[in-house]
Amino acid sequence: MTFGAAPIQGHQFTADKILTLPGGAGFKAFIPAELTAAFSQCALQDYSVSLAPDRSVSNVTLSIGTVAGFNWSLIPNVLKLENITLDLNFLDPFGPDKFSMISVRASAQIFQSVLPGRFDFNLQLEDTGSKWEINTISGSYFGSVTLGRLVSAIAGDSARVPQVLNDISFSDFGVEVTKQGASYVYTLFGRCNALIPMLDTQLASTLTVVANYFPIVRR
Repeated sequence: MTFGAAPIQGHQFTADKILTLPGGAGFKAFIPAELTAAFSQCALQDYSVSLAPDRSVSNVTLSIGTVAGFNWSLIPNVLKLENITLDLNFLDPFGPDKFSMISVRASAQIFQSVLPGRFDFNLQLEDTGSKWEINTISGSYFGSVTLGRLVSAIAGDSARVPQVLNDISFSDFGVEVTKQGASYVYTLFGRCNALIPMLDTQLASTLTVVANYFPIVRR
């Protein structure tokens, strides 16, 4: 049996109230250091409790979101995460076999002039024993854009690709974000299957486009 709850529309169930929920008392311990500020003001989005046949609590889930307008600037003026949500899933939360599954999701816009809409991001967290840390940051986007337009958006209007490749449409984009020292870099990639004219025939090819971003350090 599962019971679900969500805040009344137009009302916020804030952190002080989340702490009073069964399973919600220690939610702040699962927030990685980089997101402490993000969840200093937060609100419950969804909550559910599942009961086992013996009526003991078998599962508690919470989704906790940052307040509207907050964003985490991973790369200033380049990549910022918005709509950040902490998802907590506790199995046997009050029993001897307690197990926690924690993740963070968010969204962002990248090269929105040619990739309208948002990338969906997932931040995988790792339990280091004393705290939870961000292990990986990745995003996905389901849309398409031609190679010519994408190269122009990334490298500027003066950038050109061979005409035979200009109109090839790439889709299913992904992003991998990596921390280097105190800053972040990212790799954007997209894939396509295309027929490329070669001599008197057409060559069936699987193509991948990759763009790497590294901040320029001025000395």
